[in-house]
Parts: sequence; C-alpha cells; structure tokens
Amino acid sequence: QSPCSACSPCQARSIPALEIAALSRQIACTGSPRPIMAAQVAPDGQVPEAVVRRVNGEHKHTNAHARDIKSRGDDTSIDEPWEVDPKLAFNDSYVMFTTKMYLYPKLALLWLPTFLLTLPYASLAHTYGSCLPVPTDHVRRGAGFHASLLVARLLLIPTFVLGLVSLVLDYVFYYLFGGLFFLLFVRDLKQYRASQKVIAPYRGGTILVEDIFVASIGQCLRNGTME
Repeated sequence: QSPCSACSPCQARSIPALEIAALSRQIACTGSPRPIMAAQVAPDGQVPEAVVRRVNGEHKHTNAHARDIKSRGDDTSIDEPWEVDPKLAFNDSYVMFTTKMYLYPKLALLWLPTFLLTLPYASLAHTYGSCLPVPTDHVRRGAGFHASLLVARLLLIPTFVLGLVSLVLDYVFYYLFGGLFFLLFVRDLKQYRASQKVIAPYRGGTILVEDIFVASIGQCLRNGTME
C-alpha cells in the first residue's frame, strides 16, 4: 500500500478527501485526471478482529502477546536484556557443537536442490511482477493472477516436499541430541511439560499462499530472481 492509505493519520481522514488529493496531484503532474487506485480503508474498530487475523495470517495468542508488550511500553527497538549465567556455559557449548555437527552437512547437501527447485517459482514471480504497471500500490487478484497462482502452487510442490525432508531431519537431530541431554542432565518432566504448555498456543496457524506469492513478487523485483 502507499503511505497515504496505510498510515494512521490518513485513516482518520475521509476517503473522498484522499481521492480528491490524489486526483489533484495527478492533474497537476499530467494535466488530465487519469484513473486512480485508491485504497478503501475501513475506520478503526469496524472490521472484526477475527477477520483481520485471518487476512493477515495472524494468531490470537501472538496478537495478545504483542498488545501486552505495547501496553507495558517496552522498547522493542532493542533485544531484551539478558543476564549472563556462567552455569549455562556447558549447555550453550553443547547446543553449538551438536548443531554444527548436523547443520553444516545438511546445508551442504540441500542448498543446491533447494536453489534449483525454487528457481522456477521465483522466475514466475519475477515475470508476473515485471508485467505489472509502475507504480503498483496493490496487486489486483483477478483471473490472470489466479492462473499464475495455480502454476505457482504446482511449482512449489517439490519445494514443499524438500522442505518437509529438511524439517524431518531437523526433528531427528533435535530429539536425538536434545533427548540425550535431557536424560543425562535434566530429567525433569515437570519442567518439560511446563515448557510445552507455554509454546502450545503458538503452534499451528495458516499458510496463505496468495499472500506468499504477492510477497515473492515484491522480493524478486527488489532483490532479483537469483537471490
């Protein structure tokens, strides 16, 4: 979205005022009122929170967590202050060592297949983005978009399969080394259950392929297909 349609001050202004301002700028620059692309912004509080979460791909627990941080006035421009506990030095060293043992070989094995399988999808996103008018404040999701999206879904199938393989490998080594550490040094099921309870609300969620494709278009146009 353009800054005028996305910022909070503009949301407080009326939509006709925004359209008139945009039209005036176009007449001043071009001498003729061309068709404009104006975002219809609903006033705050009139869109149900559940609808906003579904559109944004968000989760109610993460939103509640963010609101809690905002209400406390925390400085989110920096990381949380962490005190160094020398007693955890061995734990950190164990994690670093075991992670390098499997992560480096996995990256060496999967980076080229991942690059080759993702390249057709990135090429499609770049090609579609190159056909959009300049500037484009909003990617219209018409017939052409959904046709390209269908092709993108098909191109992503091998990538998702490879991603699943990568995830399974992560789980295998996570639970192998983590389970060994737990049995040798922790052995506290109460602490484990408490940790699982804390992270449980953040599991799950939805994958909005349409939004991923739009984001991919922007990324490919900005950084290039190869990157």
